[in-house]
Amino acid sequence: MESTNANNRGASPINATIERFELGAPTSASGLTMTPLLVSPVARRAGYITLAEGLATEVVHVTEVSDSGHVPELFVINIGDRPVLIVDGEELEGAKQNRIVNLTLVVPPHTKAVVPVTCVEQNRWSPVARRAKVGKNLMYARGRRRKMADVSQAMRERQAPRSNQHAVWEDVEEKMSRMNVHSASMAMDAIYDQSATSIDDIVSKFPACDGQVGAVMTQRGGGCGIEWFDAPSTWAAYKHRIVKSWAVDALDSDGETRGQSVAAEYVLQQLREETWTASASSGLGTDLRSEGRYLTAAALVMEATVIHLAGFHLRRRRGRRL
Repeated sequence: MESTNANNRGASPINATIERFELGAPTSASGLTMTPLLVSPVARRAGYITLAEGLATEVVHVTEVSDSGHVPELFVINIGDRPVLIVDGEELEGAKQNRIVNLTLVVPPHTKAVVPVTCVEQNRWSPVARRAKVGKNLMYARGRRRKMADVSQAMRERQAPRSNQHAVWEDVEEKMSRMNVHSASMAMDAIYDQSATSIDDIVSKFPACDGQVGAVMTQRGGGCGIEWFDAPSTWAAYKHRIVKSWAVDALDSDGETRGQSVAAEYVLQQLREETWTASASSGLGTDLRSEGRYLTAAALVMEATVIHLAGFHLRRRRGRRL
């Protein structure tokens, strides 16, 4: 996979976007704080449809890559006239097993694309439907952090953008054990389903804001992350699932309870100082990756516009980064 050091070229659209942000009033619940990222005036409209919109209108189909299937890949067919946004961590349910998407990409109109994915349902390899559908969840935030770091590492080594599948299965299994969740197929969804009332209660504490395109999320114990899109409508489409992914971690006591809370301004400053590596996306635009000492982040940029960026603070435990 071709990649280049893109410090100036990569940082320019990211830093330019950060300079447009206004920080909204923080909201906190259950040790989780969301600081909205606002843009004003709101001028940009999304030049794509979301995967959920594409599937609902049947202009997008998601299937196995073949009759036998291949765990780390799914096939996306866009027969519509507009590009389709698929987001890092987004879950695809059905087919032979549930998967999450490894990186954000935009599939052009009238295009077939192979999408790199990671399984989050260990004990099933049998079709429940020929086509997959968009799941009601993203991967929980700490899991996305680990997956993103692994995918970025593979891309730096010019390999396919794949995660450490066994590490993801182990991570899901450990989370289920801590949260006393049971699932015959070891499906990540069970974590959300069996804690649905508590998760929904936390999510309800974080209202939407006018002009919001993203948020800085911080947790008691120092865990933090950032996520933004190029248009308020896209944030509105993903906000519920993004906040749920953090709410699950807020309910999960895995030892990350120590450390000082991180301010939103500090997260933005970290992004400003990162060095970015660019790779050609498998769809439209350019994939940017950052792997600093304290932050793992990825962004999709099209025509100098950051379509989506997600980043997570790296934590250290037992001599390794998480």
